Amino acid sequence: MVPPIRNDTNGMGLISMSERDVKRLQMLAEVRAGKRTAVSAASVLDLGVRQTFRLM
Repeated sequence: MVPPIRNDTNGMGLISMSERDVKRLQMLAEVRAGKRTAVSAASVLDLGVRQTFRLM
């Protein structure tokens, strides 16, 4: 069960994420920034290249 989103002091909601999801976001951000290839990100995330592109 995912906890509800709550508001912090600046009015933006906070969302809880698993470590796996945080790692995925970091890898996909590196791919978008050109620091990493989709193939290497797929390898690190233990995903197929096609699934990596789908996540992006």
